[in-house]
Amino acid sequence: MHPINILLIGAGWFGKNHLRVWLALEKLKKINLVGVVEKSKALREKIKKEYRIPVFDNIDVNTLKHVDAVDIVTTTNTHFELAKKCLRYANVFVEKPLAETVRQARELKRLSDVYGRVLMVGHIFRFHPIIKALKLMFSSKSNQPYYIRGEFISPFNTWKKGKTAALDNLHLFDILDDIFEKMPIIISGRVRSRVTAAELYYPNGMYAVFELGWRGEEKERILDFYLRDKIIHCDFGRNFIEIRGGGKQFYELKTTPLEMELETFLKAVKKKNVRYADGNIGARIVNIANQVDRYAKKNTAKA
Repeated sequence: MHPINILLIGAGWFGKNHLRVWLALEKLKKINLVGVVEKSKALREKIKKEYRIPVFDNIDVNTLKHVDAVDIVTTTNTHFELAKKCLRYANVFVEKPLAETVRQARELKRLSDVYGRVLMVGHIFRFHPIIKALKLMFSSKSNQPYYIRGEFISPFNTWKKGKTAALDNLHLFDILDDIFEKMPIIISGRVRSRVTAAELYYPNGMYAVFELGWRGEEKERILDFYLRDKIIHCDFGRNFIEIRGGGKQFYELKTTPLEMELETFLKAVKKKNVRYADGNIGARIVNIANQVDRYAKKNTAKA
């Protein structure tokens, strides 16, 4: 089989990380990077000069007809139209969230089925070693948390107009979906300033409260699981799990979650039997985020 032909759409804030991984995979002859689509003229010139690869200012249908897969790393409001256009011609990877609304997300899933394409969503924490460790810890039905609290907070100066707390910070919803494979039955939210408090109730009696959004100057990526006899504290920023009273376990990231994620996408495109966050999962997580943001908008509190 020839190396998979990849087209990257978006090489900005997070897209530059995707570009780095694709270039490394090209050196290993695992893919052929057909080019990069980037709307910023300054970025296009920089990429041409630094990497000497084809760079385009728009998506050309003729180019799409000659690629195996497209990687979309653009702003959320562009995901639906871009993925819809690309699915007709190629397999598609979309950075999270899959789309702005659950209706759009479900339509993309439908189109992936119609065209027989892989549609994978960039829920990157599914590839984090801490999540793999947690899945093992909670594999027994007798060892389940009754309460979960989490924080996914970014520095206040990183907020941009148009961003919504739950949709743009939906990783914690996806982490619980991946670990417990359950959909919350009651979802609520309230907002103060740029931070939304999301409340989720699950059918097994588990209750989760998350703070999502922007405040302060530091990143916070924390999850605490409360069980009858212990608390499991997870810090994704510092890469450790601490069982209160039982010490810490640090996790070395020998391969980054993004590298593992994009390698998994390649395996899926090659029709290998791998699990990945497909359109159904992407739509499910968007649905949760939409509900939280909708409740939060109704319950906005004055700062």
